[in-house]
Amino acid sequence: MNHIQGIASESLIPAIMKRGENGADMTKNSKKKKTDRKKAKLKPAVSGFKPVAKAKDVFRKLADDKRNYDLKNTCEKAVLDAHYFSAYRGRRVIKAGGPGGRSFSLYIMFISKKAAAGGAGGVNLVRHEYGHTVQLRRIGLIPYLFGIAIPSARSGRVPEPEYYDLVTEVTADKLGGADRPHSSEAVQAGEAYLKSLGKKVPRKNSANK
Repeated sequence: MNHIQGIASESLIPAIMKRGENGADMTKNSKKKKTDRKKAKLKPAVSGFKPVAKAKDVFRKLADDKRNYDLKNTCEKAVLDAHYFSAYRGRRVIKAGGPGGRSFSLYIMFISKKAAAGGAGGVNLVRHEYGHTVQLRRIGLIPYLFGIAIPSARSGRVPEPEYYDLVTEVTADKLGGADRPHSSEAVQAGEAYLKSLGKKVPRKNSANK
């Protein structure tokens, strides 16, 4: 009888040990699942810091623009390097642009972030938009809106360099000092058109006046 009990006990030992091992594995798995759940809960919290970091970056850039802001600035690069706002020859500049990344100007110059990538193109863009503000001040708001701004917006699909030879654009180039070649015919047509909209435009570049 004792012999049978001994055999039974010996046969139960491996089963008990295996059960213990399974129990330990279950405990480990349970702890791992709890850890994974905690990590999953932490993920939204961590991702929540992204808007905070983005906001800090925006405020940093705004502080940079404020520190560099100079209404008397004559450097196109300073405008192109600005994040959100700047100034150029007495005109305020907003780095945004219109639909499709287009730049435009009223009393304020709206420079497209996409177009103002730097180089000669960016410099000429700033000068050109400044020229539009000179047009506006010469002929007044209503003639500018209907004679320059709206036709200019409708001509957005005209390819370069033909676009800048348009009667609405060529005087903006000349008045702003953009370094682009224009035929004398295009310049004369642009000046005649601007004259018809309002005050007489002198042939000499009067951007600094």
